[in-house]
Amino acid sequence: MCLLPQRKDLQSHLEELKADIIAGGGEADLLTILIDESKQNTMLIERFQQQADQEYQEFLGQCRDFHSELSEERKISNLTFAELEENEAELTKLRSWLPKIRDRDLFDAPKSSQATEALKACELDFQLFTEQVYQAEGIDSKSL
Repeated sequence: MCLLPQRKDLQSHLEELKADIIAGGGEADLLTILIDESKQNTMLIERFQQQADQEYQEFLGQCRDFHSELSEERKISNLTFAELEENEAELTKLRSWLPKIRDRDLFDAPKSSQATEALKACELDFQLFTEQVYQAEGIDSKSL
């Protein structure tokens, strides 16, 4: 059993899933329920938001770790292309992870905008790190 909000995009996915289950010999039903008590409805939305916020919180922790890693590399003057590639891979992971969390965030959890801003900050920090690596390697990054 799964409880989801009634939305067209979810409905079409659920109908496809139901068809797959039935085609595989299983049984599936899609039921629509109406929650007419506003307190109950609010509580369910808050549960969805809490779950999404937990994922956003983990994402925010990874963003902090990303900044810490770049800071440490600057501190020890490890401004190399190898380090640049390693951190680019980490940024790529962050860029692909956030949309996945957003896809599961059905009710715009409070930490959504904070996570978006954190990713932007990571991108800016990485851009600065990139310029520092090119400068350390004696290459004008503006000419690339």
